Amino acid sequence: MTPADKLFAIAATFPLPEQEEALRIVRLGTECARRPIVFRWIEDGQPGADLFEIGREGEDLQYVRTDLFGVWWAWAAIDNPKSEADRSAAFSRPGAASPDNSIRHAIRVTAAAWLRRYSPELGSACASIAVSKGFVRYHPSASAPRILTR
Repeated sequence: MTPADKLFAIAATFPLPEQEEALRIVRLGTECARRPIVFRWIEDGQPGADLFEIGREGEDLQYVRTDLFGVWWAWAAIDNPKSEADRSAAFSRPGAASPDNSIRHAIRVTAAAWLRRYSPELGSACASIAVSKGFVRYHPSASAPRILTR
């Protein structure tokens, strides 16, 4: 039983006037949860911090700026999940002892925590980014929401 099914079952136990409103709210919530997540990198020509557009499609999107190391790399991995050219050595900080560990930490810990503030789904998506043998790849689960990067 999915969480939405559980909410529908609970709403069905309410007295009739409240039941109709509760069912309407659950339907709206499940419809909203099916909308894709927007995670766009905005090339604004400004040096330094990167600008991102984050939110759920159909809602007001937030424009947020960050200079955190892993956020752009998380976007790049999600944007192009099958890229063979994305080498972790190119992503890591200069002089890092282990490029794989450096980028893995930047994406799966630092970027995930920052993105979770704006979209829990994006924070979870960072956990689906693998860094192995020099390659950075995004492997979303079958139930992961669609993420629009462009």
